[in-house]
Amino acid sequence: MNRISNCMVVKLCILFFLSAHSAISIYPENITESADQTERSDFQVTISRVEWSHKDQTTVLSTHNIDSIVLPYRFSYLKIDLSVLPKEANHETIFKYAIITSKNKNNWINIGPKDYLILTNLKPGYQTLIVSATVPGQNVDIHPGKLRIIVKTHFLVSVYAIVLYIIAFIILFSAFFRSQTRALRNLTRQFRERERIAAQLMTQKEELALKNKNITDSINYAHRIQSALMPSEKQFKNIFPDSFILHIPRDIVSGDFYWINEIKDHIFIAAVDCTGHGVPGAFVSIIGCELFRKLTNIDGINKPSEILNNLNKDFREVFGDVENITLRDGMDVAFCSLNKISKTLEFAGAFNPLYLIRENSIIEVKGDRNSVGLDHPDNLNNEFTNHNIQLQTGDIIYMFSDGFADQFGGPEGKKYKYRRFRHLLLALHHLPMNRQHDFLHRSITEWKGNLDQVDDILVIGLKINF
Repeated sequence: MNRISNCMVVKLCILFFLSAHSAISIYPENITESADQTERSDFQVTISRVEWSHKDQTTVLSTHNIDSIVLPYRFSYLKIDLSVLPKEANHETIFKYAIITSKNKNNWINIGPKDYLILTNLKPGYQTLIVSATVPGQNVDIHPGKLRIIVKTHFLVSVYAIVLYIIAFIILFSAFFRSQTRALRNLTRQFRERERIAAQLMTQKEELALKNKNITDSINYAHRIQSALMPSEKQFKNIFPDSFILHIPRDIVSGDFYWINEIKDHIFIAAVDCTGHGVPGAFVSIIGCELFRKLTNIDGINKPSEILNNLNKDFREVFGDVENITLRDGMDVAFCSLNKISKTLEFAGAFNPLYLIRENSIIEVKGDRNSVGLDHPDNLNNEFTNHNIQLQTGDIIYMFSDGFADQFGGPEGKKYKYRRFRHLLLALHHLPMNRQHDFLHRSITEWKGNLDQVDDILVIGLKINF
């Protein structure tokens, strides 16, 4: 009885203890014991030591209260020592860990019984390390350990850098916007200025076009006056039928002109090159025509040298009343007189020569190296030479200005020159006079090509048939 009582007492004590932990139910009629329970205890995984390296410097934290660490950007490694409290279970503990990020939730890695782990290549940002442990063969409740890890980002991608980037972008955008606005204003101002200048130029162009039309009309009218005062080609042909005149003015009016007159048995012919061309040359040519008419018709002079001598004097008298003016323009003249009865030719030249082709050879009769009308000390008392030539039937006479020989052109852009001109005349002198005219015109046009005409061109051809 005492044994039973003792057992009951013991059992009652045990029941009373276990009842306090809600492990056994107590019934007055039948007191029974619950199933055997394995002894349980609470364990905790702790991080006892943290070590990391950065730029050959090692940092160590040794404490059981580590809950977060901040690592520098591009650290070399992170070593974490693990332990379980109480320490009785450390020799049997198996560890595993997981790194929890916003993108990675559950990716457990077993490390076995090792009581440390080494981490590298952690990405910048916030992440949580969770370490769990188990004891093989035992139903032991071990709470996992947690460590919050913050890996610093590079300054260039940090929040501060992003803020600086935004501020710099705003500043640069503002500067760019102001620069573009200023440039747009400048372009607008320049555009308006160009519009104003374009309108002004258009007005000036219209004014110049009107003035040019008026000037051109005046020059055309002057050309008609010049043509009316000079002998026409028809009149020339009537006096000397077997002949041609190649006359190509550089401008509308010409400083080169031809002149012909017939008095009884004498035919007077002149090829004149006024040293000025265009309008000044045209005015001088009109004066020259009137002086030639005066000397032959009124004064009755037949000798070419005397005609040029008197022309030189009359030319100075025309401009003698003009004060403070020195004449710089004169005339280069080839002047001849043909006697149809005696078949003689008298010639005098002021710079310009005369070519005579007879029996396929060319004879050059040179003029004096003096111009008519120039106020030069060497020309004040000059006397022109008179040349006499007995003509034969079939002789061809050429009188010309220097425009043909001085024209630039050809493959090298050089002058035509007198030597080439003489060869050309020898090559074509047997042709009819009208064909010679066409041949000369085509030759100088092809030689000139796209180049500008440099001077007035005048060539007169005469064939002796009387």
